[in-house]
Amino acid sequence: MLQDKDNIKPPLLNNLIKSRKNTEQLHPSKNSRKQQNDSVENKQNLLHILLDTIPDPVYAKDTECRFVAANITVANLLGAKTINEVIGKTDFDFFPKKLAQKYYAEEQEIIKTAKPIYSREESRVSSTGDVMWFLVTKVPWRDKNNKIIGIVGLAHDITIRKQAKEKQIKLMETLKEKNQELESILHIANHDLRTPLVNIAGFSGELSKSFQDLQKTLEKVNDPWELKKEITEKLKEDFSDSLDLISAGATKMKLMLDGLSHLVKAGFSAAKIERLNMNILIDNLLKTIRFQIQQAQTEIVVEDLPDCLGDNSQINHVFSNLLENAVKHRNPSPTGKIRVSGRINNGYSIYCIEDNGPGIEAGNLEDIFKVFYRLNPAKNDGEGVGLAIVRQIVNRYNGKVWAESEIGRGSKFFVKLPNHKKNLDLISNNTY
Repeated sequence: MLQDKDNIKPPLLNNLIKSRKNTEQLHPSKNSRKQQNDSVENKQNLLHILLDTIPDPVYAKDTECRFVAANITVANLLGAKTINEVIGKTDFDFFPKKLAQKYYAEEQEIIKTAKPIYSREESRVSSTGDVMWFLVTKVPWRDKNNKIIGIVGLAHDITIRKQAKEKQIKLMETLKEKNQELESILHIANHDLRTPLVNIAGFSGELSKSFQDLQKTLEKVNDPWELKKEITEKLKEDFSDSLDLISAGATKMKLMLDGLSHLVKAGFSAAKIERLNMNILIDNLLKTIRFQIQQAQTEIVVEDLPDCLGDNSQINHVFSNLLENAVKHRNPSPTGKIRVSGRINNGYSIYCIEDNGPGIEAGNLEDIFKVFYRLNPAKNDGEGVGLAIVRQIVNRYNGKVWAESEIGRGSKFFVKLPNHKKNLDLISNNTY
């Protein structure tokens, strides 16, 4: 078969071409080396882009637990500005010693045993002080010869999911408390409101009977002096007493219904959340009750107080109630004394209103926050819902109110309110 003459090459030329190709493979030209370097650099850049695109922390460590690779998410969590500030360092450069030792021992165990960790839930505090939750995975890192040369780790951020779950638990607890509170209100309403209703119905019947008797008396008595005597006795013995008891029953019902109304308003009214200067708030409150303080000859000492977050009107109501109670129950001999103090603990402001009153028995410290509960009903003509409203308001801010007391040693009322917005967890639709 004939061949194209243009494709026919002498044997020597063919050998030279083959020799040149082999030489280029053994000794790449400058351009060829540049192309190879560019290819490696492009692949490295692509790897960095892929890692930094992943929102979760991804990293690799050598057998000494030094960072050899990491994405920008890892750097941010560790408080570093760039990845280069992380490479070559260990957890001891970023975490407290005890925590770093825990991570080091854990990773050395993986390197030693080749046993990985998959999706373990754990919390960490970020460089900003926020608590974050992750599903942590750590696996052995092997070379081409299957030798373990370190570990590869990643952590999936589940903070939002964890917070949602905690909020759900909090809402369920609140719902349980609301149900218990509702049951308590219904029980009290059934018992305490029934008593004045029975009295009103009973004495209304007595009045009706007395009125009928009076009519019969008018019909049969001819002597005007005798008639006056009969009517006077009826008015004094039957009408007056019955009307007094009916009035007392109606007053009690009004107080209880007013109390229920205030309790409902405290639980559902909207709130405008702002940072409150408690030194100013308490000072203004004391001015409004200055007359009661002077009349009670009470000495009030207010220490420097931390700020808190809350609705001005609602928080004002809380401390107004507690301060008025402290003045009311102070020990007047020789002088009533009240101290208001505060401190910050773990993102919360904790306030204390301390009096030198007669104190409260330990068994009643929780009861005093119940609806319509009164320690001394005979001496107290209030609604019996003041402290119940205080607790309801404070609970709305993910806070807490409680009392400590001993008989003869006065009482301390504590109020815990958020100082940082991360601890602000309002139950209702309020704004911050």
